Order: sequence, then C-alpha cells, then structure tokens
Amino acid sequence: MTLIEPLQLAAAAGVIVPVLIHLFGRPRPRLARFSSLMFLRAAHRRRHTRTRLRRLLWLIVRCLAVLLLALMLALPLARSRRLAAFGSPHGATAVVADVSASMLAHGEGGGSALAAAARAAQAIIHRCGPANVLVPALAASHLRPLEGLDALGSLTATRERGRLAECLGELLALRDAPRIGTIYLLTDLQATSLGHLPPLASATARVVVVDVGQRSAGNAAVISVEAPTAPVPGGRRVSVEATTRAWGDVAGEGGLLSLLGDGVPEVSTRVPLTPDAPAVAQLDLTPDSAGPWQGEVGLAAADAFPIDDRRTVAFLVRDRLRVGLIGDAAATRFIRAALDPYPPGDDRRTVEVSVLTGESLNAELLGGLDAAIVAQPAVLADDGLAALRDEAREGLGVLVFAGEEADAQALEAELLPALGFEGVAPGEPRVQEDARALAEVMTDRPPLAGFAHPGAGDLSAARFTTIREVSAGPDAMVLARFDDGTPALIESAVGRGRTLLLPTAPAAAWSDLVRRPEYVPLMHRLVAHLSSGRSPAILDAAPGETVVGSIGARPDALTVHTPGGTAVPLKVDAGRWRFTAEELGAYVLSDGEEDIAAFAVNLDPSESDPRRLSEEQVRSRLRPLDVEVVSAAGLDEHLRAGAGAAVDLSSAIALLALLILGAEAVASLEGGPAAAEDHERDDEPSNNLGRR
Repeated sequence: MTLIEPLQLAAAAGVIVPVLIHLFGRPRPRLARFSSLMFLRAAHRRRHTRTRLRRLLWLIVRCLAVLLLALMLALPLARSRRLAAFGSPHGATAVVADVSASMLAHGEGGGSALAAAARAAQAIIHRCGPANVLVPALAASHLRPLEGLDALGSLTATRERGRLAECLGELLALRDAPRIGTIYLLTDLQATSLGHLPPLASATARVVVVDVGQRSAGNAAVISVEAPTAPVPGGRRVSVEATTRAWGDVAGEGGLLSLLGDGVPEVSTRVPLTPDAPAVAQLDLTPDSAGPWQGEVGLAAADAFPIDDRRTVAFLVRDRLRVGLIGDAAATRFIRAALDPYPPGDDRRTVEVSVLTGESLNAELLGGLDAAIVAQPAVLADDGLAALRDEAREGLGVLVFAGEEADAQALEAELLPALGFEGVAPGEPRVQEDARALAEVMTDRPPLAGFAHPGAGDLSAARFTTIREVSAGPDAMVLARFDDGTPALIESAVGRGRTLLLPTAPAAAWSDLVRRPEYVPLMHRLVAHLSSGRSPAILDAAPGETVVGSIGARPDALTVHTPGGTAVPLKVDAGRWRFTAEELGAYVLSDGEEDIAAFAVNLDPSESDPRRLSEEQVRSRLRPLDVEVVSAAGLDEHLRAGAGAAVDLSSAIALLALLILGAEAVASLEGGPAAAEDHERDDEPSNNLGRR
C-alpha cells in the first residue's frame, strides 16, 4: 500500500481523545442509604465486570474510527486485484516514450528500439482505453506535448540526448494536469540516458519501465572532431583531429576514417577499433577558397548504429590574415619575408602585413588587425602602449620579441604587465659561447602542435647565440625551453587576447632560426594562433542544447545561419551570445557585414554508448518512486494482470469509519455503554455507604 499524503497520518494523534475520556470520564459515586447491603454488593460486582468489558470494547471501536479517518486523509493506494472492488481507479495513465538517438539502434533480433516502443505504446492504449491514457510528452531534452494519441504510433527519433529522469521530474511536477497514477516509460535502458531523479515534493506515481531495447554485439563511432576555432587563411594546410571509439565486438580489425568536404579531395586513414580504447587520427586538408567551409568525417565500420559514424566539421576560411609589425624596416624584414613574401595583389598571399611605427599606433589602426608583432619594443610610446593593451583585451593577439634595443626594466615595468605577463622578469641580453638549442617543445598543443610530425621540421636544429634570460611568472605557460632550462617561448593572455613572448630578436645576429626552413611555418602558426582572439569563442553543443559564445565589444546583434537555411537573430549582451541548436550540421555566424565564424553541431557522443542499466540500477536512479521493470515481450501479460493499476481506498476507509461511529451512536441510544454508565451513575454505591 502507498500513501499519497503520508503527513496526514499525524491526525492519528487524535486517538488520545477517546483514551482520555475513558480514563477520566468515569461517573463519580453517589451516597445512597439502605438498611441492608448484602444483596446490593453482590449485584454491583456482577454489573461492574460487564460494564468494564463494554467500556474497553467501545474504547477500541472509537480509537479504530479515529485511526481509520487519519488513514483516509493520507489517501492510501493499493495495487492488489483483491482490493480493486473496494476502491476507485487512481489518476491517469501516462505514456512517456524515449525518442533519443540511441533508440534508432538495431539489436541482435532486428528492428529498432523506437519501433518496439511504438508497438508497446499502442498496446497500453488498447488495454487501458484511449480516454484513460494521458500522453504528456516525449522524453528527450525536455517535455513536449503531443498532438494526440496517434503520435505514439509513429514515433520519430530526435538527435537530442535522452534525459529521462529530468522528464519524469517535470511530469510529476505538472500542476494543471490530472493526477497521474501510473507512468509507462518506454526506453532502451541506455545507461547515459537515465540519470538520478531530481528531488520531488510528492512521489506517489508508480513507474513501469518497459525495456524495448535489445542487446547489441557492439558499436563504433566518431565521438569528437577538433577543427580550427579561428579563421584560417586560404591555401594553407589545416589539420582536423578526429577521435573514434568502439564498444564491444565490432566486425573487422579496424575502420576506415575519411574526411570529405567542399572543394578538397577525400582524405582517409585507417584507425584501430579496440574496445574502450579511443583512437585519435589527424586528417589534413588545404581549402582554397574563402568563406565557411564544411565537410564530414566518416567511419566505415559494421555496427547496428550507423548514425554516429559521421560528424560534421566546419570552420571559416579567410582570404588573408591582417598582421601589423611594430618596428622599422630593418627590425621587421625577416618577419615580412616569412609572412608576406608576395607582392600586393598576388593571389598566393595568405597574410597581409603592414609596418607600423610606435607613435602612429591608435585604437582605429589596431582594430583592423588580427595580430600584432612587436619587433622593436623600444619604439612604443605611452599612447601606443595604451592602445595596444586595450586592443589586446578585445582579442588582438600580440607577439613580443624582447630584442637588444629593449630595456629590461622598461619591459618588466610597462610592456609585459600590460600584455598579461605579470611576474615575468627579463634579464639583459647575453652572448653564449656555446649556442643554445631548443630542447623542450610542447608539440601536444597549439601553436607548436604542427611540429609533432616528422615531416614538419625540426625546431631543435636552430642555434641561438644571443638570448635574454627570462624567469616565467606564476600565470604564464612555457611552451618551449632552451637546453639549459631557460624559457624560450612563453604564452599568456590579457582579456580575450592571446600574447606570446620570445626572449630573442628576429635577426640573424641572435640566431640562425630566421634563415632555417622551420622559420616560415613557425611564424605562420604563431600568427594563426594569436588571431583566434578576434574570432568568437564558441562552446560546442549537441542538438537541443544551448550554444554559448563570446565576441568581445563588436556589434550588439549577430545572425546565425542554420543548416536548414534559417537566419536567427541574436542579441549580444556584455560580449556574449547564446542560442539553442535544433539541427545537426554546420552553422555560420555573421555580424551583418561578413561571416566571422563557422562551427558544427553534432550528435552527443553519450548516445553512442550501448551499455545498459540493470533493474537494480533503474530502481536506484528513480528513487523514491515505486518502479517495476518489464520487458517488451512481457508487457501484454503485465497489462492483462493489471499489476500496474492503482486503486484509491480512501472512500472505502472513510465509509468504514462512518459505519463504526454510527454503530457506536446507535448502541448508545439503545442502552449501550453510555446508558449503562448513566444507570451505574444512579445506582452505584459510594465507599462511604460501605462503611455505614
């Protein structure tokens, strides 16, 4: 038996009233004068024994009536077929169907879990009757009302992650819906779809979990794709990193991973499909046209869930990056030769370089750049330093060469703190008798990740004859060190902008790096890394989830172009924007004048995990609800037995309590215990009489 309002049992404390009446409501003896007491005492003993029994019996009856009324207020429910005749059906029957993407998987017996859920829903409706069935929602990311019962016959899977426990919590919290007695939850019992039930004020509904899933041999999926977050220049090689994973037994020794997109030839590689061991592969492409680029990473593997074998990848390709060089022609000539060796108007230009003087720097000039390179820190005036600092906070990337013309005290006191290098203490330039080399290079993260491959060049081959010793601050990241442990490349941030510090000068007198073939790709990778601050930072999301991004102090409104061609206006609040992605595919973000970002929304990787919950795990996650788990094959027997029907016994218990009270009242009127007590009150002798 289940109590809907268990707190109402506190009314059972009222049983103390008849007990007090019994203890303190006895009649007081009266004084009577008789000439002889012999016969009176014998009659009193016989009458007193019968009266005590009657009083005890009616005390029990009155207490029982009070307890029954308290139980009635608690609204008891029973699920016994024997008690069905004594009560009325409690609440409506709700049917909630899991329509997350995992329901499309085919099991060993063939057919999808979604099709089995549709058949189970029709069986429930047929057994209970359409008038008694409530269909409030499909269980995906949130509750969604259905048009009618017919929708359960043609279920369509969404691409959203299943959140079944949250949906049950919302359903039980509905105030404008009929009271729900039984909820049928149709699901494949995927472990990642059913979390723990949120706290509930009332948890009286019974949940019948219908297992419509089937055990599968295994699954393989592309669970993530990492693409450039910043705009990339056209004509340059771009690396896309894809991660695959396998669960259980998947046919074959490995899978073929391929990348195919706009205007580029297909790139493919083979990856291992070892159970529970993610595999990472890098796919390189060279987009040749500016604009949003989108492609698809696919995995050729034999499994029962092909929808997760493909993921969309998208990023923005620009004609060229705009870089400003701060310094004179002599100090910047090696940088210009590496980044922009072509004449103006040449289609091969991917970086547009402009040489700036320290006195001419202002917010308007720096605002049109993606990155700035300080080759001569000494030329920076106070106004130029302030403009550089302010634009860095808005996303401008800055690379500082701490050359010989830079004063160490000025660097430590002014320039470096303004660019986020608090605590970084540079020393004076020093010529090394034995040239130093790079010994520790972090090739596992940008911007040096491209040098992890053998064919990308060897940075350790460069020799540095003059360097400036630098001690890194607590918040700075050391990306490379010299062979004596001295930091060689330090990264920090100020606001939304990324900053890099090289304790050397871009000159042949300091090192032979500027003459080596690695110098050109190094400078391009550093600039591309720094330019990402000007592009909006976007957090990945799956369908049904909110995509969040930041864009700094640029326009107050943006537009998102969805894969279906819809333009969605967005407001920018304090540099941040958000919207809910409903579709899989590529999205383009525009500020009204140009496209500023492209990104992809893909299936939540948790939907690929085929692991299922046991019955005990289901009950544990749905506490405190009364939960029963039945298989799809056993649903018909469950419905015929009526095991899920709840009967409200409050009316029957209230009627029984009233009958008891009525019987007690009639007995009192006809000379029952009350009359007997009154008679005793008139005839019972007192103790004083006994003494007389």
